[in-house]
Amino acid sequence: MFGISDSELLVILFILIVIVGPRRLPEIAREFAKFYRAFIKAYEQAKNDIKQNIDIDSDYIDDFKKIKDLKKFTNFKDINPTEKLKSQWKDLLNEAKTQEANKEKENNPNEERSK
Repeated sequence: MFGISDSELLVILFILIVIVGPRRLPEIAREFAKFYRAFIKAYEQAKNDIKQNIDIDSDYIDDFKKIKDLKKFTNFKDINPTEKLKSQWKDLLNEAKTQEANKEKENNPNEERSK
């Protein structure tokens, strides 16, 4: 028990009897037993909480690994909405520039003809 040999336990018991007295020794033993039970209960609860958190963390780690694998097989620009918006905006600007250039071409020959 607690890594204490029988002779050491007897010495501790003798010292307790001398310090506390034989009448209060059962009361102290009961208090120690209550403390020990509460300590073991708290220890088990903490151990279960830690184990549960580790299990949850391992689930998250698996999810992150799956996401990382998906990133390898997909082009991030396809998923990223800002990249899509940027490319659409560039396409619209290019289209507007070409339409403006076409209108200028149409207007310039008319202006030269009128002169």
